[in-house]
Amino acid sequence: DFLTTTTYLPVNPTEFNWLHIENTIKLGKQISQGKPLYVFAWPQYAGGIGYMGATDWTRQLNLTRQLADGVIVWGSYQLPGADQQWNPNSAWWTTFTNWLTINR
Repeated sequence: DFLTTTTYLPVNPTEFNWLHIENTIKLGKQISQGKPLYVFAWPQYAGGIGYMGATDWTRQLNLTRQLADGVIVWGSYQLPGADQQWNPNSAWWTTFTNWLTINR
């Protein structure tokens, strides 16, 4: 058993948006009764308006690493601004794989 939450962000997130994510993860941990909490992280901005830049994506991943038990990265090719085919050279993917290398 485990619980999940999300960390979706609007374009140009404010400190309030980041605090909301932090508090959402903390609340999830409080109510999880010792079960792991995994975060669904999406490299696109809410509404599928485009991919996050490296700064926002890395900050989202770092918050997840600090506060949750794991991350589930997902995406959709059907949303506006999404890659229609897998692209191993996408900026979000290279940012993620670099982050994984550093945070093993």
